Amino acid sequence: MAHYQLSQKYPHSEFLQIQITFKNTQKSSPLSIRLPAWRPGRYQLGNFSKNIRNFKVIDTDGKPLNYIKKSRDNWHITSSEEIVIVNYEYYTAEIDGGSTYLDEEQWYINFINCLMYAENQLDEPCEVQLLVSDENIIACGLPSKGKILYAKNFYQLVDSPAIISKEIKHLQYVLNNITFHLWFKGDVQLATQEERIIEDFKSFTAEQLKMMGDFENESYHFLYQIPDTKAYHGVEHLNSTCIVLGPAKEFNTEAFYDNFLGISSHELFHYWNIIRIRPKEMVPYDFTKENYFTTGYVAEGVTTYYGDLFLIRSGVKDLNWYQNELNKLFKRHFENNGRFNYSVADSSLDLWIDGYEPGTPDRKVSIYVKGAIIALLLDMLIIKETNAKKSLDDVLRTLWSDFYKKGKGYSAADYLNVAETVIEHDLEGYKKDYIEGTAPVENILTQL
Repeated sequence: MAHYQLSQKYPHSEFLQIQITFKNTQKSSPLSIRLPAWRPGRYQLGNFSKNIRNFKVIDTDGKPLNYIKKSRDNWHITSSEEIVIVNYEYYTAEIDGGSTYLDEEQWYINFINCLMYAENQLDEPCEVQLLVSDENIIACGLPSKGKILYAKNFYQLVDSPAIISKEIKHLQYVLNNITFHLWFKGDVQLATQEERIIEDFKSFTAEQLKMMGDFENESYHFLYQIPDTKAYHGVEHLNSTCIVLGPAKEFNTEAFYDNFLGISSHELFHYWNIIRIRPKEMVPYDFTKENYFTTGYVAEGVTTYYGDLFLIRSGVKDLNWYQNELNKLFKRHFENNGRFNYSVADSSLDLWIDGYEPGTPDRKVSIYVKGAIIALLLDMLIIKETNAKKSLDDVLRTLWSDFYKKGKGYSAADYLNVAETVIEHDLEGYKKDYIEGTAPVENILTQL
């Protein structure tokens, strides 16, 4: 078992103090420890090791042990000791959906970017001891006892972020014996919105549960950071999501509320699509390097499409709202001349290069935007050609039952094969034109 101890030396410090105790199970060869090179949900190298300061390795008596840094995020420790203790500080000055951030009021921790692991112990249990005062509330999807969090392995640990603070606002609702928690850190006034939030969240959650029919956890946690500055960012996790949405002063406006609903519905659907229904290139995650995959149009495009669709299906939003959202989506697509130059499959592969920045003008498309549009297209094709007996819902349910539940990821060919089985004819033209090609989507949409 890896034991992690986290502390903050001074209340105003931006450095998280980290101590990790590893069992040295291979004394005849170096113990290789790593910091993840990237984080799931952001398909881009993170260079997290740039935030590490005062790295040291000692034994249980405090005696320094020999180590060599082999690469930007890999260290080899040579020792005959049974126990190896690693100490370092991690710099936390940025707050977004996937960062780690400390100040006088809170610890906001995405363990993926600040905790190291032993390469030969990824599947070993982990526990995290939080050295905070008893008044603190711990909002996290991991099981806990007191101020200790428990994970069955490193994969679960780093897919379970936490907010630790003395002041967190909390709402909850229960559906199908599952408790859904909403945790808010920030200057938000919930009193006038509480009933509306609970009613709307129950509605779109019920619609998602109805479609997928299976939920593997007893609880789910929405972790919201509501800063004073403008922000819009969400990241999916095993049984939670981190969402940063601002500014706080606009929390009770309709525009903010629409964004709040939309991003929350999107992230919840990721519980099934990408967290569990996952590209084969990421089963399991390889934290040492890029995990290249071409199916971002499924992982993010399909999720983007369904995020808004669930709001109208559930009655939370009306048809006029949905049409406006589709118009925004099309506007973003048609304003990007990259649609003439690069396919959505190639753009997915290149996420690791420049997928989250403007980059070279008109070079690529957005897997979120074009991915959502071609998901809409496929859904309409299936509905039309099966006389509304089937839809894209059937494709997602099959991916769940035939891939995730059988412990395997899907390929681009698998996704298309499932869709072809549902629609009962080949989709070679759809693949050639809209997944691997740059054919104008408006040509076929006007015919549906």
